[in-house]
Amino acid sequence: MCAVLLLSSNQIRNPQHRLNWRALVLLAMLALTLVGQFLLAPMIAELRLAGASDQAEFARLHGVASVAYLVTSVLGLVLVVAPEEASLID
Repeated sequence: MCAVLLLSSNQIRNPQHRLNWRALVLLAMLALTLVGQFLLAPMIAELRLAGASDQAEFARLHGVASVAYLVTSVLGLVLVVAPEEASLID
């Protein structure tokens, strides 16, 4: 829901640039969040229920989920810190 609101707000503020760098960052954050919630989390939960939380596959999936969360957080920080008039793709 937040992604939809932020993408809509971005498009309202920049109607002349539909695919600006902020929209791309927001879409990347949305994609990473969806992968984490609907792909990685169920796989991790399945391994945990099977009692395989001490195996390499569990550690690998948990590491991938952690990196995805870290990248999402850094991208969010970039959105907050970047000046309004910053232009990379526009």
